Amino acid sequence: MPKRGKNLRVVQDDEVLDLDKYWETEKNIDEQINAYRRKRRRMLILGIVAILVIITATYLVVHFQTYTKIKTVQEVETSDVTESGYQQFAAGVLRYSKDGISLLNKSGDVIFNQPYQMRNPIVTVSESAAAVADKEGNEAYIFNKEGLIGEVKTSAPIEKVTVSEQGILCALLKGDTAPSIICYDTKGTVLVEHKSTLATTGYPVDARISEDGKGMIVSYLHIKEKQVESKIGYYSFAGENDKSDKVGIKEVVYEGELVPTVGFLRGDISFHVGEKSLSIYRGITEPTEVSKVNFDLEISSVASDSKYIAVLLKDKTQYEVRLFGANGKEKMRSQVKNVYSHMKVVDGQVILYDGTNICIVLKDGVERFVGEADKPILEVYPLWGVNKYAIINSSGMETVRLTK
Repeated sequence: MPKRGKNLRVVQDDEVLDLDKYWETEKNIDEQINAYRRKRRRMLILGIVAILVIITATYLVVHFQTYTKIKTVQEVETSDVTESGYQQFAAGVLRYSKDGISLLNKSGDVIFNQPYQMRNPIVTVSESAAAVADKEGNEAYIFNKEGLIGEVKTSAPIEKVTVSEQGILCALLKGDTAPSIICYDTKGTVLVEHKSTLATTGYPVDARISEDGKGMIVSYLHIKEKQVESKIGYYSFAGENDKSDKVGIKEVVYEGELVPTVGFLRGDISFHVGEKSLSIYRGITEPTEVSKVNFDLEISSVASDSKYIAVLLKDKTQYEVRLFGANGKEKMRSQVKNVYSHMKVVDGQVILYDGTNICIVLKDGVERFVGEADKPILEVYPLWGVNKYAIINSSGMETVRLTK
């Protein structure tokens, strides 16, 4: 008979029954733990839903409100404000005058400064580049958000300039017999030169270069058999190193209609604005009409960014602003009561201002703000944050918040 170990003993029947109870108890505890966990998950989900509901409700309340007052959060005084012009660029604003140009951030700090002497400085910007040129003069400077990247000397007086994302400058120049259009790189090298003829193409009234610098659109005023017509010329360039006159040109003709404004949206989407019409085209080498909108009211002003085109219409008693997408579909229309001399589009917001009056309409038609500032507005643009904007006035730069 084998010997029992010192630590071993015979298990009795009643002890087996106690073990079954133990496992039953363990099972109940597991169920309670699982039930507790399920309850916590439900509470967590309910909490998240409640937070989302509160956030959504708060957003809707804030979003669909029309604000009428402005509260100054921060004010930075600057000198020579009234003698300067202002243009939103990058995350700040360009301040330019006859003596120079500088980029200011929202705190009024100078990011860069470029001195010059110009009689009549004009500024053009794209998303990544900006340029200042002396209208009726012969010099221009090209910048990115960090500072000067190029300088251009023209052979004829400058009438108008436009700049691409890469800093390619397209200038409309006066000529002895006919104007010319010349594109320069940041080194001042001529990339493309095209001389128009009044008899065939007409007189150029507006020009824009595409964001990639490989295409250009020009609106010409042409007289044919004593009748006014507009010719829209599409120029496609082989590349920045091609110095040929033009690689390709296509024309769109508007008989009996003046088209004073042309422009590019994102990519190869372009638009033409006539006296009572808006046309959108796709392509440069073979431009194809995407959409055309005819208006009953007269077009007072036009503004655009890379995604939207805003048109301000007027009749004898009212003004109406409409916003269109790149496909030509109307995104918004809103009646505005006052007369506004300035209009701009920033991230789908249409901002109108004149003197102390200001109106902001969102792309879904909500009037974000209708009211007055304390001082005449020189420039205004949105900042990051709820209802925050930067306003340039006769005293300097203000960071403001819209309130009821």
